[in-house]
Amino acid sequence: LELVLSPFRSSFGKVRILELLPGGRIAPHVDFPYYEQIRVHTALFTNEDVWYEVEGRRFQIPADGSFYWFDTGRPHSVWNDGNSSRLMLSVHLSPYYDGSGNLVRETGTPLVELVKSGQI
Repeated sequence: LELVLSPFRSSFGKVRILELLPGGRIAPHVDFPYYEQIRVHTALFTNEDVWYEVEGRRFQIPADGSFYWFDTGRPHSVWNDGNSSRLMLSVHLSPYYDGSGNLVRETGTPLVELVKSGQI
């Protein structure tokens, strides 16, 4: 896990493995405080019938070793219509605060800009 997480420059909030059983659904919701953290995901195990949706846009996250980001501050949902579980590594990054809660950059800096500039 240390090797997988070492490329990130930001301190971590939560790091967890999330399972979604076959037939499982996560209803549309908005995560808070979405404006203070960015959440990235990598699929450890998935199947072709796992779908994500953000504001009506449907997509899949492949188990290809990459981390993916979508705006969890917008209504989003996920469902597993497959016959196997989906396992996802979910990492909350704190681009504004270090592990001790000290401010390291202004909270007004848009998360998308931090991602594009490689600061996260």
